[in-house]
Amino acid sequence: LTDCPKPGGVFHLQVKEGWGGSLSALLIGVARTDVPAGPACSLLVAPPHVVVLVPLGGAGPGAGSALLAGTVGPFVPSGVLDLQVFVADPAAATGLAASAGLEIVVP
Repeated sequence: LTDCPKPGGVFHLQVKEGWGGSLSALLIGVARTDVPAGPACSLLVAPPHVVVLVPLGGAGPGAGSALLAGTVGPFVPSGVLDLQVFVADPAAATGLAASAGLEIVVP
């Protein structure tokens, strides 16, 4: 994450080192959890959450990336957002790789 998300501001979120050419799912929620989702993988964003599908550029293992940009609306209430990315990964035991969780505080 670059830039500090604030009402009326722009922010950038980068997904990198995923399986190039695969599809990723960005989960966005307002609470954390820690639920096992397979070997060495946990769901860290509590439901209900929004899922945004993001294709990764590149080709092959570790070469996938995407850069997402957004604007926080001027009237967005302050609060906490929790994010996590899951990436389709044919080399992973479950077919998925997961990022660490990211918590953002919107002032």
